Amino acid sequence: MKKLLKLNNIQKRYFDINQLNQEPSLEQFENDNKDLIKIAFSSREPYPRDFGMSVLEVIGHDEGDMDLSRLNNKAALLFNHNWDEIIGVVKKAYIEDGVGYAFIQLSTTAEKYKILVSEGILSKVSFGYEITAMERIGEQDGIPLVKVKTTPYEISLV
Repeated sequence: MKKLLKLNNIQKRYFDINQLNQEPSLEQFENDNKDLIKIAFSSREPYPRDFGMSVLEVIGHDEGDMDLSRLNNKAALLFNHNWDEIIGVVKKAYIEDGVGYAFIQLSTTAEKYKILVSEGILSKVSFGYEITAMERIGEQDGIPLVKVKTTPYEISLV
């Protein structure tokens, strides 16, 4: 005969209520969020880096190359990568045709940044990320091309 284990304590688990809802299509998300700003934050464009030797870093944008889970969990939108200047939030991030896109919302306390963006004065975007894997994929003008897999953790207006 099997013995049943009786638990006397109550277990609780918390999660975001939005996890219960099915994710809307990108088109539906855009239609429901007209007040958000859509930005491109990453591309496959080679960028010079020094990983102990000069290389050209290529951020991977293929399936499995970029873990967007942190961005899609209300990641911080910063000014100039400064954690003391949180100016908004990332509402949704995704990859399409080799480019990383995000819908961002500027805070009501970041009015000066909204003005700078709308005037076109603040027009550059950067993002902070952790490299999770790298692989040499060739050379360009004698410089090694290195493809990296990443986990982005913030987007900045710079």
